[in-house]
Amino acid sequence: SGADEVSGGGPYQAYPVKDYFRMFGADKLHSERGMPNVMNYENLLRTMGEDDIEPVSTEAHPNDMYGLHDWCLGSKQGFCAQRIESFNKLIAKAFGEPADAKEFAELAQWVNYDGYRAIFEGRSEHRRGLQLWMSHPAWPSMVWQTYDYYLEPTAAYFGCKKACEPIHILFNPIHGNVEVANYHAGERSGLNASAVILDINGKPVWEKSCPLDIAEDETAVCFPLEVPGDITDVYFVRLKLSDSQGVILSDNFYWQGKEEGNLTALRSLPKARVAMKVSREQGAKECVMTAKLTNKSKTPALMLRLKVEDGDTGDLVLPVWYSDNYIFLMPGESRTVTARVRREDCHGTPRLQLQGFNLYSTPEIRNTIVFAEGSDSCHFYRIPAMCLDARGNVVAVIDRRYENLADLGYRRTSIDIACKRSTDGGRTWGPQSFIARGDTSRVLGYGYGDASLTCLPSGRIVCLFACGNGTKGFRRGLKHTTVCTSDDGGITWSEPRLVAFPDTLHSAFVTSGKGIVDADGDILLAADVLPRDYPDPMPVPWPIEPHLFYSKDGGESWTLQPEPLFSPADETKLVLLPDGRLLSSSRRWFYGPRGLNTAVKGPDGIWHWEGERFTEGLVANPCNGDIVLWRDGLLLHSYIKEEKARRGLTLAVSADNGTSWKDVLTLQPGPAAYSTMVVFRNGDVGVLYEDGSRSTDDGYDIVFSRIPRKLLKKACKI
Repeated sequence: SGADEVSGGGPYQAYPVKDYFRMFGADKLHSERGMPNVMNYENLLRTMGEDDIEPVSTEAHPNDMYGLHDWCLGSKQGFCAQRIESFNKLIAKAFGEPADAKEFAELAQWVNYDGYRAIFEGRSEHRRGLQLWMSHPAWPSMVWQTYDYYLEPTAAYFGCKKACEPIHILFNPIHGNVEVANYHAGERSGLNASAVILDINGKPVWEKSCPLDIAEDETAVCFPLEVPGDITDVYFVRLKLSDSQGVILSDNFYWQGKEEGNLTALRSLPKARVAMKVSREQGAKECVMTAKLTNKSKTPALMLRLKVEDGDTGDLVLPVWYSDNYIFLMPGESRTVTARVRREDCHGTPRLQLQGFNLYSTPEIRNTIVFAEGSDSCHFYRIPAMCLDARGNVVAVIDRRYENLADLGYRRTSIDIACKRSTDGGRTWGPQSFIARGDTSRVLGYGYGDASLTCLPSGRIVCLFACGNGTKGFRRGLKHTTVCTSDDGGITWSEPRLVAFPDTLHSAFVTSGKGIVDADGDILLAADVLPRDYPDPMPVPWPIEPHLFYSKDGGESWTLQPEPLFSPADETKLVLLPDGRLLSSSRRWFYGPRGLNTAVKGPDGIWHWEGERFTEGLVANPCNGDIVLWRDGLLLHSYIKEEKARRGLTLAVSADNGTSWKDVLTLQPGPAAYSTMVVFRNGDVGVLYEDGSRSTDDGYDIVFSRIPRKLLKKACKI
């Protein structure tokens, strides 16, 4: 298929646009040609995983995971047809080296579009036809297709679509001419071809037009493009072909560097504000969204990408049929685009989103329902716990409370501990699995509840939780705690094993959420205890005291520190401060400041508490929250803000080791309760919390929110 009457044999790597107009086989049907094609960041992350997506594979920093997905370097790394360094070099010359994988995927779309458009436009002189090598890959691949394994079209698809119009206006960079190729639009007369050159700010600096008659299967030269000598370092070319009624038959848009391939001046463009007005036609089987995009700013809006997200999960909806994408709007220009999706491909309402090279936007918090109320044969979910495993995957654990919201030991409640995992930073979640199952007969109501998670340096995850029967709640002597461990990131778990509390206590349980590991490898949590001689009837506030509960052998044995860290209080969270001290933040039994204490670890390996104090500026509802050390010594604290109801989940920041606090974000203004947090390696923060905003019977969805580092950095300016 590549010789004699036809031509074939590639090439398969990336070339500058001009080279595609010079390539061999132009006078024959060419059966194979292609170039690398980078998927968008969402699917690149889905393919590589959070641990392996960095660094992007280059000759200087090879990454074998990229090679597994056909991003093979060639050159010094050995021969391969795609020679990926050819693509990397085009990006580097155009924009400089990408800062990270996200920027790499975004900048790659410029090369995708320009290259694949040129592959077909370079055939316009003889119009003998060309077939791409190849189409759909057998698994996620980064070469030789115009849509990815997950069925999302990249900019390459729209570059091909543009170049393969029945009648097409183009710029031939070899001859410097505006041309029209009529592939199969019939004989046409009375047409008008026009060209406008715009400087980097979108200001027209040259234009020309001419009448045109053209036969089918003909390419006509219109006029040379005359670029002013004083043009800006980067400029744009807008071409249009219209009929005698002014109807646009073909349009085309090019970006050009005064130095061929150098687009770095685009990085200095101001941010563009683009308005998007969306209308929706909802059918039984599909939804069609029509978006009118208008550039409201005085600067060009470049490489605008539309995408469809699921309104419930925040995931990309795929496949989507777009009328156009990767759009360029000059100041004041508008464009209308449609996106069509099948209802069967959406969990919730599809939502159209817009991003772009220089688009002004505020980083968004991504919210995903992890455990939906009423799902998986369980009506009520409560008490989130969370950690990151050794590979950075998210492990989330909750109580399955089935028929009612009662805590363990009340109303003969049977509670199970269940787990879900996310390997893409919280975007999608795997199926539920069980860590510990209670009495399924519901007769005794024996069960488990209030889990906490700690990931050790070895990669082992330790899960502690209460256990008991349906007649013995905390006030009646609940003090059994159970430990399970996982050595595979939360996929499988050991059988529950009892951990003994001292007999001198009436009741005890470990605070839910997460534990921490200190510099010596000790696991640290807080346990809430009720002494054996507590008064009856129980006064308010209850005489509960949190104590440090720790293990020095990876969770095999546990010790309860004798002295309390705050009194009275409960559900205490711990964090290690930059100076090595331990900070505790305790829930108190009435609306007001949270209780704080700090401890120093002595030569005896024991933490010694320095003295109780209260928060300033963090006045909280008595509800379980969390505290983490973020960046540059800043602490973040999640808490419920409203006084008389569990509403208003808020994130606060402290720059003075927890003494004073400032609210920075509201995560859920409506009903919400317990929360726990993790910090990702890139500085994003994940919050897993009880969200009651959608419940009709005081229940909760368990929601995961990923807060972008850039948004936090802006919000946390103190």
